Amino acid sequence: MPAFALFPVLLALSNPSGMSLLQDTAASGARAFPILDAEAACRDVSRMDLNKIDNTRCLTDERKAREALQNDWVSFPESAREQCLRLAVPPALPSYVTLQECLNIEKDAAKLSKNRPDTGLPGTPGLR
Repeated sequence: MPAFALFPVLLALSNPSGMSLLQDTAASGARAFPILDAEAACRDVSRMDLNKIDNTRCLTDERKAREALQNDWVSFPESAREQCLRLAVPPALPSYVTLQECLNIEKDAAKLSKNRPDTGLPGTPGLR
């Protein structure tokens, strides 16, 4: 996993209009492939010198994640896309890497829950 994937989750930038963008993107963007300003996020990460990530590496990671997501976008459930978009749009750093990691975690969690027997206890699938 690219090191940059953790930053948007851990670091929310102050953006007064961020909530409207978040709401608009999460509500309607879950259907269409999102356009994120990952270049700005990479500049911010490089400028803050977080985890010694340079701008070139960051942009490369973001480009690869964007390309992979464009191919697989419709294969993810809309509910997962909407939930994960909330981690990848302002006030968090806009990041395709974060979006990709979140969607992969959602997919893995769905697989795990299908493979575990339901005990009938709320919130504890597969536990006995």
